[in-house]
Amino acid sequence: MQATFKKEKAGREVLEKASKEVLEITSRLEKAYVVVEGDHDVNALADFGIAAMTYSAAIANVHSLVRQAHDEGKEIIVLFDLDKGGDDKMHKLLLAFESALDGDTSAVKINTELGRHFLKILGVTSVEQIRAPASELTATAIGIKPKWYYEENYGGMRIDLIKY
Repeated sequence: MQATFKKEKAGREVLEKASKEVLEITSRLEKAYVVVEGDHDVNALADFGIAAMTYSAAIANVHSLVRQAHDEGKEIIVLFDLDKGGDDKMHKLLLAFESALDGDTSAVKINTELGRHFLKILGVTSVEQIRAPASELTATAIGIKPKWYYEENYGGMRIDLIKY
Protein backbone atom coordinates (compact mmCIF):
# COMPACT_ATOMS: atom_id res chain seq x y z
CA MET A 1 0.00 0.00 0.00
CA GLN A 2 2.76 2.46 0.91
CA ALA A 3 4.71 1.73 -2.30
CA THR A 4 1.58 2.41 -4.36
CA PHE A 5 1.02 5.71 -2.55
CA LYS A 6 4.64 6.81 -3.17
CA LYS A 7 4.30 5.90 -6.86
CA GLU A 8 1.03 7.87 -7.18
CA LYS A 9 2.54 10.85 -5.34
CA ALA A 10 5.65 10.80 -7.55
CA GLY A 11 3.46 10.58 -10.67
CA ARG A 12 1.34 13.50 -9.46
CA GLU A 13 4.47 15.58 -8.77
CA VAL A 14 5.83 14.87 -12.26
CA LEU A 15 2.46 15.83 -13.79
CA GLU A 16 2.29 19.05 -11.76
CA LYS A 17 5.86 20.01 -12.72
CA ALA A 18 5.14 19.31 -16.40
CA SER A 19 1.91 21.29 -16.13
CA LYS A 20 3.72 24.34 -14.79
CA GLU A 21 6.38 24.04 -17.48
CA VAL A 22 3.72 23.82 -20.20
CA LEU A 23 2.10 27.01 -18.87
CA GLU A 24 5.48 28.79 -18.83
CA ILE A 25 6.26 27.72 -22.41
CA THR A 26 2.75 28.64 -23.56
CA SER A 27 3.25 32.09 -22.04
CA ARG A 28 6.52 32.51 -23.97
CA LEU A 29 4.87 31.36 -27.19
CA GLU A 30 2.11 33.95 -26.72
CA LYS A 31 4.72 36.74 -26.56
CA ALA A 32 6.78 35.63 -29.57
CA TYR A 33 6.49 35.23 -33.30
CA VAL A 34 5.83 31.51 -33.74
CA VAL A 35 6.50 29.69 -37.01
CA VAL A 36 4.95 26.26 -37.61
CA GLU A 37 4.84 23.96 -40.63
CA GLY A 38 1.24 24.25 -41.79
CA ASP A 39 -2.37 25.30 -41.26
CA HIS A 40 -3.23 22.34 -39.00
CA ASP A 41 -0.42 23.43 -36.67
CA VAL A 42 -1.66 27.03 -36.71
CA ASN A 43 -5.14 25.78 -35.72
CA ALA A 44 -3.79 23.54 -32.94
CA LEU A 45 -1.94 26.48 -31.36
CA ALA A 46 -4.92 28.80 -31.85
CA ASP A 47 -6.88 26.52 -29.50
CA PHE A 48 -4.52 27.73 -26.76
CA GLY A 49 -4.62 31.38 -27.79
CA ILE A 50 -1.24 31.27 -29.51
CA ALA A 51 -0.92 33.03 -32.85
CA ALA A 52 1.39 31.39 -35.35
CA MET A 53 2.35 31.67 -38.99
CA THR A 54 3.10 28.91 -41.42
CA TYR A 55 6.52 28.08 -42.77
CA SER A 56 5.40 29.26 -46.24
CA ALA A 57 4.27 32.64 -44.89
CA ALA A 58 7.51 33.06 -42.92
CA ILE A 59 9.65 32.28 -45.98
CA ALA A 60 7.59 34.61 -48.20
CA ASN A 61 7.80 37.46 -45.64
CA VAL A 62 11.15 36.70 -44.03
CA HIS A 63 12.51 40.27 -44.28
CA SER A 64 9.47 41.90 -42.69
CA LEU A 65 9.28 39.16 -40.04
CA VAL A 66 12.86 39.67 -38.84
CA ARG A 67 12.46 43.47 -39.03
CA GLN A 68 9.29 43.36 -36.90
CA ALA A 69 10.82 40.93 -34.40
CA HIS A 70 13.86 43.19 -34.09
CA ASP A 71 11.83 46.40 -33.75
CA GLU A 72 9.48 44.88 -31.15
CA GLY A 73 12.22 43.01 -29.27
CA LYS A 74 10.41 39.70 -29.76
CA GLU A 75 11.99 36.33 -30.31
CA ILE A 76 11.04 34.07 -33.19
CA ILE A 77 10.21 30.56 -32.01
CA VAL A 78 10.31 27.79 -34.58
CA LEU A 79 7.95 24.95 -33.66
CA PHE A 80 8.23 22.18 -36.24
CA ASP A 81 7.42 18.48 -36.07
CA LEU A 82 10.10 16.13 -34.75
CA ASP A 83 10.66 14.37 -38.06
CA LYS A 84 12.84 14.64 -41.16
CA GLY A 85 10.38 16.99 -42.88
CA GLY A 86 10.45 19.33 -39.89
CA ASP A 87 14.24 19.21 -39.76
CA ASP A 88 14.52 19.98 -43.48
CA LYS A 89 12.16 22.95 -43.24
CA MET A 90 13.96 24.18 -40.13
CA HIS A 91 17.27 24.18 -42.01
CA LYS A 92 15.78 26.11 -44.96
CA LEU A 93 14.09 28.62 -42.64
CA LEU A 94 17.29 29.24 -40.69
CA LEU A 95 19.14 29.88 -43.96
CA ALA A 96 16.41 32.36 -44.97
CA PHE A 97 16.70 34.12 -41.58
CA GLU A 98 20.48 34.31 -41.90
CA SER A 99 20.16 35.79 -45.39
CA ALA A 100 17.54 38.34 -44.26
CA LEU A 101 19.78 39.35 -41.36
CA ASP A 102 22.84 39.68 -43.63
CA GLY A 103 24.60 37.09 -41.51
CA ASP A 104 24.08 39.03 -38.24
CA THR A 105 22.01 36.39 -36.43
CA SER A 106 22.52 38.18 -33.11
CA ALA A 107 20.14 40.95 -34.24
CA VAL A 108 17.09 38.74 -33.57
CA LYS A 109 16.73 35.81 -31.18
CA ILE A 110 15.66 32.76 -33.15
CA ASN A 111 14.74 29.91 -30.84
CA THR A 112 14.64 26.39 -32.29
CA GLU A 113 14.97 24.45 -29.03
CA LEU A 114 11.92 25.62 -27.07
CA GLY A 115 9.49 24.14 -29.60
CA ARG A 116 11.29 20.79 -29.59
CA HIS A 117 11.31 20.77 -25.79
CA PHE A 118 7.58 21.64 -25.71
CA LEU A 119 6.68 18.69 -27.93
CA LYS A 120 8.86 16.32 -25.90
CA ILE A 121 7.22 17.38 -22.61
CA LEU A 122 3.83 16.68 -24.14
CA GLY A 123 5.02 13.32 -25.44
CA VAL A 124 4.14 14.04 -29.06
CA THR A 125 6.11 14.31 -32.28
CA SER A 126 3.93 16.73 -34.23
CA VAL A 127 2.41 20.10 -33.40
CA GLU A 128 -1.14 19.13 -34.35
CA GLN A 129 -1.00 16.32 -31.74
CA ILE A 130 -0.63 18.77 -28.83
CA ARG A 131 -4.33 19.37 -28.26
CA ALA A 132 -5.09 16.55 -25.81
CA PRO A 133 -1.90 16.44 -23.72
CA ALA A 134 -1.55 20.22 -23.49
CA SER A 135 -5.15 20.72 -22.39
CA GLU A 136 -4.81 18.01 -19.73
CA LEU A 137 -1.56 19.49 -18.38
CA THR A 138 -2.99 23.01 -18.41
CA ALA A 139 -6.08 21.83 -16.53
CA THR A 140 -3.89 20.10 -13.94
CA ALA A 141 -1.81 23.25 -13.45
CA ILE A 142 -4.90 25.28 -12.60
CA GLY A 143 -6.35 22.60 -10.32
CA ILE A 144 -8.75 20.68 -12.54
CA LYS A 145 -8.30 16.92 -12.33
CA PRO A 146 -7.60 15.18 -15.67
CA LYS A 147 -10.25 13.00 -17.31
CA TRP A 148 -8.46 9.76 -16.35
CA TYR A 149 -8.76 10.70 -12.66
CA TYR A 150 -12.54 10.66 -12.84
CA GLU A 151 -12.59 7.48 -14.93
CA GLU A 152 -10.43 5.63 -12.40
CA ASN A 153 -12.06 7.01 -9.25
CA TYR A 154 -15.69 7.73 -10.10
CA GLY A 155 -16.51 5.64 -13.16
CA GLY A 156 -16.13 8.68 -15.40
CA MET A 157 -18.45 10.99 -13.44
CA ARG A 158 -17.02 14.30 -12.39
CA ILE A 159 -17.81 15.04 -8.77
CA ASP A 160 -17.10 18.48 -7.34
CA LEU A 161 -17.51 19.26 -3.68
CA ILE A 162 -19.13 22.61 -3.06
CA LYS A 163 -19.04 24.31 0.33
CA TYR A 164 -22.07 26.38 1.28
